[in-house]
Amino acid sequence: MHDCCQGLCCILTNLEERTLLDLLPGRQQERVTRRLMSMANRHQVEIVSMDMWKPYRRAFQTVLPQACIVVDKFHVVRMANEALEKIRKGLRKELKPNQRRTLKGDRKILLKRAHDVSDRERLIMETWTGAFPPALGGLRAQGGRLRKRKIKHAKPVAAVVAA
Repeated sequence: MHDCCQGLCCILTNLEERTLLDLLPGRQQERVTRRLMSMANRHQVEIVSMDMWKPYRRAFQTVLPQACIVVDKFHVVRMANEALEKIRKGLRKELKPNQRRTLKGDRKILLKRAHDVSDRERLIMETWTGAFPPALGGLRAQGGRLRKRKIKHAKPVAAVVAA
């Protein structure tokens, strides 16, 4: 059994070929840097998809300076969901108890894909977006913060690091 089963690890994959390159126990920058240095074709890596943990980013910038770093889909979605949850909780604090009951189950509904929402759930979503315009403004502001961090979004084609 690999050491990664005991805690966090670094997963290296080739996204073009859909193959596993390595599982590195722990999340140490030095270990990731050494592994990247050992890659025979590292100068051919064009895009790296990863979480934005600074030691990972530093390792890739050092060893693969030619590669464009993009945030992986999982972490982009997680950041958006966290922003939505923060806004939702803030707005719920301002509601009366009977209004909160009307929106029961709203968290799960707001996280659903549009085509998976029932008519009743769609009504609850419309209540949020119609009655609470600050929710939409807050999400737009969160999107602006992501853009200011210069996070690039692209279809990754080379390597991935994830914890």
